Amino acid sequence: MAAPVKQVRAMIQLGSPRISGGSRSRYIRADDDVVYNVKFQQNDQGRRAIVNDFIASSIATAIGIPTPDVALVYVDEMFLEANPRIRDLYDTPVRSE
Repeated sequence: MAAPVKQVRAMIQLGSPRISGGSRSRYIRADDDVVYNVKFQQNDQGRRAIVNDFIASSIATAIGIPTPDVALVYVDEMFLEANPRIRDLYDTPVRSE
C-alpha cells in the first residue's frame, strides 16, 4: 500500500522567479524546510503534466528508483500577496484537455 502524500505549506519563493520549461514551475521552500519544484494547475502543459509527474514518481519509488520527495504544497493568500508573479499563475485560465 502506498504511503499518503505529504502535505506542506509554501513559505518562501527561492531563486529566479521561473524555471525554464512549459510547466512554469517555481522553487519554493515549504514549512518542512524542504525546497520543492512546485508546479501549478494553471500551466502551459495543463493539469495532466502534474498528474503524469505524480504517477511516474510513484511508480519509480515503488520499483526502487530514487526520486525527489513528492508533496502537495498549499499556497495561501498571504504567500500569493508576497509573490505577485505566482499570483499571475492563478489568474491564468486552466488549459482544457
